[in-house]
Amino acid sequence: MDFSNFTLANLLTLAAIGATLWKIFDVSYKLRKRYEGLETRVKTLEDKQEQSESKEIKHAMRAILEDRLLQSCKHHLSKGSISLEELRTLTRLRAGYEGLGGLPDILALCKRVEALDTTRDEVIPVDLRSVDINDYLVGDGVLIKK
Repeated sequence: MDFSNFTLANLLTLAAIGATLWKIFDVSYKLRKRYEGLETRVKTLEDKQEQSESKEIKHAMRAILEDRLLQSCKHHLSKGSISLEELRTLTRLRAGYEGLGGLPDILALCKRVEALDTTRDEVIPVDLRSVDINDYLVGDGVLIKK
């Protein structure tokens, strides 16, 4: 290539084009870095939002379980006994409540109920066509007389 025909104007034009390209690449790089920073901040905010929602759901579930356990414990302590099916249900509810960081006094109340005498549910063979379903509780695939 013969550079003898290059004039000072040509060289200045090439230098200006090079400087412009350099500036474009520099701005593009800075914008990309800024975008990545914003993307990270948005992800962090989304994670915090999810953690907050998860915490609220956990508190709500613990409150529901606490209410259900209290009602069940009061009922069975006043009755003085608990059926095997009710004991299984109470044990599962207590385990979930304990896993959510339940209060020790509620857990102690549950243990008192679990120590009660257990009774067998009265299972009666029933012709379902002649039954008033309101007289029975349904549990584990059988009807239990109220």
